[in-house]
Amino acid sequence: PKSNLAPVTELMVAQVQNAIENDKSDMKQINSPDENTIVDPETGITYTKIILFTGKSDVIKWVPYTSLSPNGKFLLSGNTIVPMDGSDPFNFVDMQVDAPAWSPDGKNIAFTIGDSSIYIVPVSSETGHVTGTPENLLKRERSCNLLDSELNWSPNSKKLFFHMINNQGKDYPEIFSLSVSDGEIKSLTTENFPQADPACSPDGNIIAFHGPFKDLWLCSAEGGAANKLIGDKHTKPHWTPDGKWLFSDETRKGWGRSLKSIRISWRLWR
Repeated sequence: PKSNLAPVTELMVAQVQNAIENDKSDMKQINSPDENTIVDPETGITYTKIILFTGKSDVIKWVPYTSLSPNGKFLLSGNTIVPMDGSDPFNFVDMQVDAPAWSPDGKNIAFTIGDSSIYIVPVSSETGHVTGTPENLLKRERSCNLLDSELNWSPNSKKLFFHMINNQGKDYPEIFSLSVSDGEIKSLTTENFPQADPACSPDGNIIAFHGPFKDLWLCSAEGGAANKLIGDKHTKPHWTPDGKWLFSDETRKGWGRSLKSIRISWRLWR
């Protein structure tokens, strides 16, 4: 008590106690208005708990193809549809589903099966249940390989974009479009190198994809020559709603990944 350290120690204890009280105050803000809702006090973003996994019987694994329905009422994950109102999840088709993607108009779900089939099935945007029979759109006489391709819709829900090896003299994947109405399939680029992960711009005019060295490229959604946008190991591009920015993964050594954004203009890709 008589040491010169006493005032410093008292100050440190007071700081710790003050920090604890502040943390309690922050937690009150974060957990309001109820226990199933988390509100970030700094950003105001609200997170709602849908399902709580507990116990040894619950298994959570990473699922690469997960997205919300356009109206935000359902979470689409593999063959499972999870209602956002907390009701029980259900399978939308009795098939082994890969790479499902809900159409922007909310009327259909497209998905792949294996490496040679692309199906589309009509669904209700209000109930999430199917309203018709799944149809195989990729009716090709020659063999093909989808290579675990993700499906990307055009904004008007009339076309699907994906990468595939068509086994017609080329042993690398190319970017294709597929018409939902008549099944017409079209190779979009004239480039002679591997291409993957196409993403259609919000106006439906431009396709972003990555090339052999994880470079980002752009081409017309109607097909033609592609133009390199940027290098530096980018993958899986995603457009912002206004079409002015691209976000992509940046691969690093080991398992590390980061997110990068790139400003887009007509001159950059023209």
